[in-house]
Amino acid sequence: MRAAQMHEYHESLVVEDVQQPTQKLVGDRVLIRVGGCGVCRTDLQMIDGYFREYIPLKLPATPGHETAGWVEEIGSTVPEGIIEKGDLVAVFDAWGCGVCPYYKRGDEQICPYGSWAGFGSEGGYIQNMLLCHHIDS
Repeated sequence: MRAAQMHEYHESLVVEDVQQPTQKLVGDRVLIRVGGCGVCRTDLQMIDGYFREYIPLKLPATPGHETAGWVEEIGSTVPEGIIEKGDLVAVFDAWGCGVCPYYKRGDEQICPYGSWAGFGSEGGYIQNMLLCHHIDS
């Protein structure tokens, strides 16, 4: 599949073939076929190194946190009726751990153990995006 990857700070993204997610789709994982992903100022700041001091990236990284698409596959522990194959979805970009007090009170975006879409390998500038985090009912 194709992805726009960041290989170095201050450099253009490279559109290239990357490996399709091969992890078995278990638990609360969801695979979406990306229909579109916005280009946000945050993406440009990430490429320019603005967050480098605070959020070190393992490169290459796939930017993109304003993502929408269609559900391709769902894991076995996703609650029935929450999401189905073929559903059109928007991806919430702050992925909390699922257990800490911040997450439990609804402040997933400040979970100290979570992650953010677009700040690593799980960004939306890719054809298929594997979401590996909690889906709440």
